[in-house]
Amino acid sequence: MNNLSNSGDTIKVLQSLISDVEIPSNPPEEMMCIEGFERIYNSLLDIRKACMTIGNGELNYQIKSKGYLPGALKNLQASMQHLTWKTKAIASGDFTQKVDFLGEFSEAFNNMIEQLESSLNNYKAAQKELMEAKEHFEQIFKTSPDATLITRLKDGLIINVNHGFLDFLGYEQAEVIGEKIFDINFYEDKSDRHIVLNELSKNGYCENIEVIFRRKTGEKLTGLFSARIITLEDVPHIISVIRNITDRKNSEEKLKKSEEMYRVLAENITDVIWILDPETMNFIYVSPSVYNLRGYTAEEVMAEPMDAALTEEGAKYVREVTKKGLENYITGKEKPDKYYIDEIQQPCKDGSLIWTEVITTYYTNKETGKVQVRGVTRDITERKAAEKKIKESEEKYRLLFENAVEAIVVIQDYKIKIWNPMIENLSGYSKEELTSMIFLDFIHTDDRKIALDNHLKRLAGEELEGKYRFRLMRKDNNIRWIEMNLIKILWEGKAATLNFLTDITDRIKKEKEILFLSYHDQLTGLYNRRFYEEELIRIDTESNLPITVVMADVNGLKLTNDAFGHLLGDRLLTEFADIMKKTERPEDIIARIGGDEFILVLPKTDSKGAERIVKDITTLASEKKIENLILSISFGWDTKKHSWEDISKISTQAENYMYKHKLDESPKMKSETIKLITKTLYENNKIEEHHSENVGRLCERIAFAMGMNTSDASELKIAGQMHDIGKIGISNMILHKQEKLNDLEYLEVKKHPEVGYHILRAANEFSEIAEIVLAHHERIDGKGYPKGIKGEEISLKSRIISIADAYDGMTSFREYKACLSKDEAIRELKNNANRQFDADIAKIFVEKVLHEVW
Repeated sequence: MNNLSNSGDTIKVLQSLISDVEIPSNPPEEMMCIEGFERIYNSLLDIRKACMTIGNGELNYQIKSKGYLPGALKNLQASMQHLTWKTKAIASGDFTQKVDFLGEFSEAFNNMIEQLESSLNNYKAAQKELMEAKEHFEQIFKTSPDATLITRLKDGLIINVNHGFLDFLGYEQAEVIGEKIFDINFYEDKSDRHIVLNELSKNGYCENIEVIFRRKTGEKLTGLFSARIITLEDVPHIISVIRNITDRKNSEEKLKKSEEMYRVLAENITDVIWILDPETMNFIYVSPSVYNLRGYTAEEVMAEPMDAALTEEGAKYVREVTKKGLENYITGKEKPDKYYIDEIQQPCKDGSLIWTEVITTYYTNKETGKVQVRGVTRDITERKAAEKKIKESEEKYRLLFENAVEAIVVIQDYKIKIWNPMIENLSGYSKEELTSMIFLDFIHTDDRKIALDNHLKRLAGEELEGKYRFRLMRKDNNIRWIEMNLIKILWEGKAATLNFLTDITDRIKKEKEILFLSYHDQLTGLYNRRFYEEELIRIDTESNLPITVVMADVNGLKLTNDAFGHLLGDRLLTEFADIMKKTERPEDIIARIGGDEFILVLPKTDSKGAERIVKDITTLASEKKIENLILSISFGWDTKKHSWEDISKISTQAENYMYKHKLDESPKMKSETIKLITKTLYENNKIEEHHSENVGRLCERIAFAMGMNTSDASELKIAGQMHDIGKIGISNMILHKQEKLNDLEYLEVKKHPEVGYHILRAANEFSEIAEIVLAHHERIDGKGYPKGIKGEEISLKSRIISIADAYDGMTSFREYKACLSKDEAIRELKNNANRQFDADIAKIFVEKVLHEVW
């Protein structure tokens, strides 16, 4: 062992080891040479580190989880005892300095041990108190009726909530724990949360902030929000408490509304509310509405005795009844809630008198214990005047108004005795004119008999079968339909009728419209299938034989609708209906029974007669052109000659004949229509015509280059020429637009392959071409339209048209884009091969048709 050169310095090192914040890392070498000192030094370092953990939450972990600190202390004590024992055993030499040093060191160490043990004991006691406080807090947290939650400050993560919170907002615990508060967002107004956070940021707490919350169900609740920032395991959290004050707020709001309602009521009602002291006969309170009633302000009325508010006679009467009422209330002769109603006259400030109804009751003021009179005064001046008149003619008007519906008249001896103003409005006659009229004067001549009969029946006491209808002739000669009910009454001692008139003109009009539509076709005005089927049964009699049934069908209606729209298709139908009406005889029935099908039922008409009528209709139709369209009709008919023949079978046979004719006539008409469609399309668009001709020629050349026969090449040429026929349905504005098409316009353009398909499919000769046209905008990669098919799912001829169409489109003039050169167009074909175009066909087209290098 080495001698200690300076025991004072060594003691300082050891003392700093125990007490300084920064632990010395380089003790004197002579100390490290002492046997056992290094282990003591390292133990002290461990103890120092453990002591430094007090306050940052780790000491509990060191003591409880690892048992580290107590172990270090025990090891250190054992080492110190050993070192001290060994040092004291040395009898001579410089080692006596070690004894002195170790003595001092041992004393300092023992003091440190005592302080550590005291600190540990205090810490354990504090931990116990903390655990008890924690358990107490958790119990309060769980059982508190207030909504309580703990959230992490930095991100609003919900750590814990109590049952009060779940009950308050209607969530399950699993729905909120671990969620972020702004994701659940139970604030009705999100700005409230920012207010809370600002308060917490500024003060570290907030108290009793009134916030409106939203339950899971959407119901709104009001709560007082308090919160404080706390630290849990060195992490800032917010503990929040919400007290539900919804019921209190609702009660306050109801009370506020009630008080406001009563205030507004007292200030604005025409009735006057007042309170009277029966001992002094002075008013304690009078509502402001007294000014509207009598012209006096409430202050003026309360400044005067009650007598000033009444006439002399009225004041005397009120004093007497008040005295009696007070006596009855005090003695209990009357029920406490008894109301007294009186009618008295009161003077106004302008000197006039008004009649008032006064309702009073007696009650005891809870604050003063005195009996007071509470009353309501109401202006009944007009009512009193009306009562006077009503009494004079009560019997005359009682039945009149009890049974009033609309216009009311009393008729006696054919004269109009009395009426209400509605009869003047209804008839257009003035009061003076009605006085000199009899009731038959404004009834239509055709309806006077039924009106007079019903009047006399009632006077005779007979019952009528409910209400009856007649036409009323107004003074201006307009006719109104009237529904009338009448009863027998006594008028001035003589029999009369009390009549109730209802104007049903509009109802009659609606009924006729409904009846018309139930048996007529709305578009053409002809009879419909329902009428035809019912009427056929009526006509099917032997007296009407022979009966011929003619079926007619407008050819190409669907084609017209597809190409030119339903408005033009409807014109075909209405024009044909008008032609049929021109040939109609009084006994004939003409009906539209389907979309393009019509039927004629011709009583007492044989087959030759029906043929003449059909010929007349056909002639008129052939002369009719609608937007350059020919009106083509297919007919078929059959005749019932004998009574035993079934008329329904005759109709069926006529329909069969019509379809046979349609097979011959319709294709020709459809072909003509398609030619007309093509002509119409190209008339206004020469560029489109030139493009279609070019595509047809290119398709034919590609077909021959691919080794197709003449028939297929010819079909491809026609398909190329007609590939854009569907553009007939696109407006010229879109077709000629120079700017880029918008999304809706482009969608309109993309419909043309389907429209072209439907047009061409209508004619048998173009049915195969229709399929080719339908797919000419499909792409090899499946990104085309209308079906989005790809590869060899697209027919070979459609793939050929796609290339010819694209090439001519690129190299021809267009209003909306510049054309490409031949080389540029070939480059586009190559770039889009196997994506938009069939690569093999494109190569053949370039090499064998354009004679260029692929």
